[in-house]
Amino acid sequence: RFCKFDVLKVCSRRAVASFAIHRSVSSSMPTSSEPRMRLSAQISSDPALNLPELNIAVISCESSKTTYSTYDFASAYVGPVPNLLLDHFANALRPHGIYSSVSFTLFDATQSQFPSSPQEFDGFLVPGSLSTAYSDVPWIVKLRGEISKLHKDKSKTLAICFGHQVYAHSSGGESKRNPLGPTLYQVACTATELGTELLGSTSFDLLSSHSDIVLQPGQDGVTLLYSDRCEHQVIGYLDSTTRRPYAITIQSHPEYCCDGQAVIEGVAKALEPEMGEVAVRSMADAVQWADCANSSKDLITRVVLALWGKP
Repeated sequence: RFCKFDVLKVCSRRAVASFAIHRSVSSSMPTSSEPRMRLSAQISSDPALNLPELNIAVISCESSKTTYSTYDFASAYVGPVPNLLLDHFANALRPHGIYSSVSFTLFDATQSQFPSSPQEFDGFLVPGSLSTAYSDVPWIVKLRGEISKLHKDKSKTLAICFGHQVYAHSSGGESKRNPLGPTLYQVACTATELGTELLGSTSFDLLSSHSDIVLQPGQDGVTLLYSDRCEHQVIGYLDSTTRRPYAITIQSHPEYCCDGQAVIEGVAKALEPEMGEVAVRSMADAVQWADCANSSKDLITRVVLALWGKP
């Protein structure tokens, strides 16, 4: 769960311009059960290579027009998160010559929309939300059921913040309110031995904005990064045979490595009534954004490659 606020959308135009990604958007009139909003980014421009496309289903858990927005089925509104993550996927994979392009097909979980044929996709992405992973709200109950199926099938999945929490809660773990209170600042994360092996570094400085945490990872879950505010900052769900991750979930927000300062300012303003202006400003001002941005880019690149790179 995130601290609730309504701020300016994080714009990915800077990222698109700097990375020179060739992007396309396609849509048709969706039905209530099978939306057809699709984003894609070209990775390779050489048709002679005959490379496959990477197809990802994005399970949107936030339709309100906030910084955490993903997709609203009713209005066909696409928020900043899919575009930011599409950029990250394309740039992580481009140097490796594995795929011709990456596509995101968007589903609105708040309207109980999920892929009717999950096998059509190479993986799944569950981003953040203002909602609570352990809530009994009907769409969240259904979401947990769908994620439980993905976990049982060992489908490749990347989940972020709310997604991190709901994945754990759907696979035999537990998510609850953080007894230490809301987190809004740069968090120094330390890698476990396995985390260092999979993610290539012993530490990461990450932007965090959340009120809930994972208290216990789900089945097959192993902690990869931890911090003094969150024992399970990044979790890898490992295949028992290969010991490679089929899912990686992240409490922080590495997707905001391009425009994260806008996120910090928006969250700080919204938290002032609850925590006091001085306390909030001290947290927001403590963020060393250059370090945070570099760590975030590095983490999400390594996670994408761990899940969808070459074996």
